[in-house]
Amino acid sequence: MTIKWDFFMTNAEQPQFQVPNSAEIEPEMGAREYLPTISSPDSLIESILERHEADLLGIPGVVMVSHRMIEPKREAIIVGVIDVGVIDRLPVELEEVPVRGEVIGLIDAF
Repeated sequence: MTIKWDFFMTNAEQPQFQVPNSAEIEPEMGAREYLPTISSPDSLIESILERHEADLLGIPGVVMVSHRMIEPKREAIIVGVIDVGVIDRLPVELEEVPVRGEVIGLIDAF
């Protein structure tokens, strides 16, 4: 039994797309300037995190800071570090909010 695979299109069979005329594009469809609104923190923990984020990120080996629930109705500041040795340099709590270190490794963003 021979199976024939005929699912490739020739160049002539492929759909032809046209670049739209920029004069015909409605304003809401074109490029827009990005103007994010600067808002105040939504919660107490976000305001605490905002006050201490630079200090936490200044600790060698810290690669990210965030927050999340660790127990029902209890949040913690989460600090991502490159290795377990960095966790000993983190504060136990900030303004009565617990701080948890998590080893996430080096973040390579490009």
